[in-house]
Amino acid sequence: MTATLFDLGSNTRETVRCSYLIGCDGFASTVRELLGIDLAKEQQSSDWGAATLTPEQLRYAASDVLHLHALRARLDVMLAREGRGELAQACFNFLPARARLDLAGWAEQDIFAH
Repeated sequence: MTATLFDLGSNTRETVRCSYLIGCDGFASTVRELLGIDLAKEQQSSDWGAATLTPEQLRYAASDVLHLHALRARLDVMLAREGRGELAQACFNFLPARARLDLAGWAEQDIFAH
C-alpha cells in the first residue's frame, strides 16, 4: 500500500510505502527496535539490476548483514522466553517445501485455505 505526500511549499508529490509512514520498514525497523542501530538506506532504491554494482551499493549490501548474528541471538531469546522456539523451528523447516510449492506454480494459491 502506498500514500502520496504533497508538499505545499514546493508543490511536489512523493509516493511512499505506508510502512514508512508508521516506522515499520522491515529489516531496518527490526534492527532499530531490537538492537538500537539505525541502518543507512540511501542505496535501497538504487539500480540493483546493473551489470556492475557501485562501491556504495556493495557497502550498503555488506552493512545489512553486519548485524544478523546479533539480531538472531536477540530473536532466539525472545522465542525462548515466549515458549515459541519449537514452533518457529517448525516454520523454518517448512520454508524449503514452501519455496518448492511457489516454484511449482502455487505462489498465489493459499494451500491451507479451506
